[in-house]
Amino acid sequence: MLSEGKDSDRVDVVFDVYRQSSIKSAERELRGESDGLTFKNLAVGQKVKQFNSFLQNGNNKTSLVKFVVEQWPKTPNRDKLNNKELYVTCGNQCYKITEEAVEEEDLRSEQEEADTRLLLHVQHAANEKRYRS
Repeated sequence: MLSEGKDSDRVDVVFDVYRQSSIKSAERELRGESDGLTFKNLAVGQKVKQFNSFLQNGNNKTSLVKFVVEQWPKTPNRDKLNNKELYVTCGNQCYKITEEAVEEEDLRSEQEEADTRLLLHVQHAANEKRYRS
């Protein structure tokens, strides 16, 4: 796990947020992103037959992010971190996951776009590195 960041001690995973009441939701609706079947709860082993259609629905994307973020903190998954810190967003929250613990991190954001939210993570990582040096 996390072979892409093998030479780093920190990995940040930042997801978009899909709010129903936002300017962006109107644009998504025009593109047809709200069409299709909505999955509210995903489970381990559940198969999605038409993954592209699944991802066209913002509610499904939110459910998928929530599912992934709920799986990472489980002990067998945390054991694979190999002394790395994993920062992951879910909705407005951010969690720091290590082999030892899971804690809410002070990287709360109201931004919807992951690329904008990622700037907060870059600043946070730079500050953490400065304080450790």
